Amino acid sequence: MRTQRPVSRMLMPLGFAALMGGMTTTIGTSTNLVVVSVAQSLGLPPMGMFYFTMPAIIAAGVGMLYLWLIAPLLLPKRQTPLDDHSPRIFVATLHLGENSLAVGKTVAVVQKMASGLRVRQVVREEGQAMVPLADLVLRAGDSLLVRDYSNKLKEYEEVLKAALHSDGRTVSVENPLRADDQQLAVVCGDALVLSL
Repeated sequence: MRTQRPVSRMLMPLGFAALMGGMTTTIGTSTNLVVVSVAQSLGLPPMGMFYFTMPAIIAAGVGMLYLWLIAPLLLPKRQTPLDDHSPRIFVATLHLGENSLAVGKTVAVVQKMASGLRVRQVVREEGQAMVPLADLVLRAGDSLLVRDYSNKLKEYEEVLKAALHSDGRTVSVENPLRADDQQLAVVCGDALVLSL
């Protein structure tokens, strides 16, 4: 993604190159193992570990030239579905303390206070998960499960005077929502089921 090259144009030739490299020894590919086994059962002399090396190197040389010169022209030019620099959507919780502006208000009022906020679930202190119905009154100790961009989540935290948590830890400069070593998993549709 960082090189702006389609992944398929790199990984497919790399996979074929690995297969060609595997052809150089008798245990490199399952086909070589079958050939050695059949040859032994037919009474041919035993084949050593590097019996296939010379013919495989010749074939791999021709194959590498093909992969380097011709294969890139045949592979489709696909665009990556997600630009590496696009903003990420995070799932986090907003913990409502005694001083939160959301305490004593309904979910509908809180969603208007923090425009754009969509509460996915309300979790009470006892661990009881509740559907965020519009008339549900929020209490101190409640946690709101929310999903949005990192800048919007920080905005909701400030507007509601709540504590933003991710992975069970308070979000701060030391524990940001976005880390350099972050891994990205893309799940299409509603295949992901969230639970606390």
